[in-house]
Order: sequence, then C-alpha cells, then structure tokens
Amino acid sequence: MGQPGGSLSLYADASLRRAVPDDTEAMPALWRRAWASANPQVPSGDVAPPAHWRARAHSECFGAAECWLADGDGGLRGFLVIEPARRYLAQLHVEPAWHGRGIGRRLLAQACERMPDGWTLHMAEDNRRAHRFYAAAGLQAGARDLHSATGRPRIAWHWLPA
Repeated sequence: MGQPGGSLSLYADASLRRAVPDDTEAMPALWRRAWASANPQVPSGDVAPPAHWRARAHSECFGAAECWLADGDGGLRGFLVIEPARRYLAQLHVEPAWHGRGIGRRLLAQACERMPDGWTLHMAEDNRRAHRFYAAAGLQAGARDLHSATGRPRIAWHWLPA
C-alpha cells in the first residue's frame, strides 16, 4: 500500500506547518465543529463546551505528540496529531466546510511521511464518513473494541507502506 489517496498533488490550497502553543487557541473551535459534524445524532447543546476542546488541544498536541496544521487564506482548515514513537495517528480533523477538498488527504500524507513504517488510528464505529474516507485512502480496517473512556464502539485502521 502506498501513500493514501493516490495522487497527492491535487490538494486544496493549504500549507502544512508544525503547531506552536499559541495555535491551540484556534484549534478548539475547529475541533468542536468537526466533532459535531461527525456526530450529528448529538444535539448541539450537548456538544462539549469550548473549554473542553481548548483543554484537549493544550494537553494532546505537544509533548510526545506532533501537531500539524493545514492553513489557508481563510485560516485554519484542519489539523493532525500524531505520536511517532507509538506509530499512532491520534487526531485528524478538517473544517466541515472544507470536506472533500483534499485537506484530509494532505494531512494523511504527512502522517505517512512522519511515520513511514506504518501507523494505526482508532475511530468511532458509527462515523460513516470517516470510514469511507479511510477506506478510499487505502487504509485497512482492523479490530473493533470499546473506547476505554467513553465506552463507544471503535475500529482500528492501519496504514502500511507498499
């Protein structure tokens, strides 16, 4: 299996860069919108408040993890959090208005570049849009289990180099 998504030169106009701590102020709003988009069954009033997403951005994006941002003329379009030592893709979120424009593929390509020996991610089993995205990118679905904190069913997806 090669790089996900076939030809990676057809990206939306966005540049990737490593996040710095000040960037965690822009990420929470995007993360909250992306999560709400992926979980339409959750009433908007029940989506965790901005403080929750801000705390997660601060705690999950630095230290052992690398956080990469996809920036464009209109600001932040997506982000990726990887843990290269664990060969793990921890988070990948794209601004819902930018779905289908290559941002997710660009972020996946970055994960492949930073973890060339392969990697794994987990995602909610009921996130059908993400299933289609990862399958189309050439990842392989793996084991199903329950998330240790939420109890939600999830699926492991794997990327291995060709």
